[in-house]
Amino acid sequence: MSVIPAFFQSLGWSEILIVGVAGVLLFGRRLPDLGRTLGKSLVSFRKGMTEMKDEIVKGVEEPLAPALPATDAAPPVITETVKIGDHAAASNNAEKLS
Repeated sequence: MSVIPAFFQSLGWSEILIVGVAGVLLFGRRLPDLGRTLGKSLVSFRKGMTEMKDEIVKGVEEPLAPALPATDAAPPVITETVKIGDHAAASNNAEKLS
């Protein structure tokens, strides 16, 4: 199946040339600016694609850093205990004093 629409299949070279000349006559003064803008956009797009590709390659080539450093020491032990009743009593005494 052809991707070209049926309208463009019926156009010959002479019709395409006439449409092209009419386009230049209508948009002639804006064509250089349009071309310049299109060129800058294309360069910017290619630069972005290259940077993205470089970041992906860099990420694949870099070894993964360990999540935690390996240590031989035992983890710290928590020795302090807190009684809930003591805190409740302390807060009640503070309220009575004020």
